[in-house]
Amino acid sequence: PSVSICWEAALARRAGLQGGRSVRLRADDSGAITSVTIVGNVSAEPMTAADYLLDQCLVAAASKARFPGGAAGDGVYSWVFAERR
Repeated sequence: PSVSICWEAALARRAGLQGGRSVRLRADDSGAITSVTIVGNVSAEPMTAADYLLDQCLVAAASKARFPGGAAGDGVYSWVFAERR
């Protein structure tokens, strides 16, 4: 739901925005997110939905994620956003 809120706000600012956004996550041994950064779009979507406020919102939303304990490590997650019609 948090990512949907981010996307709806981005569309309200910039109608027609679409494409992919990717974040790099790092989780500690407890499964808590310790680091989130926006990285170059690594999805299969050729367009990049570049929007500074969207990026900040996605970082905040991803920072709240939790993984099962013992799941320490790094990963990349991508979203592909499309224009609503």
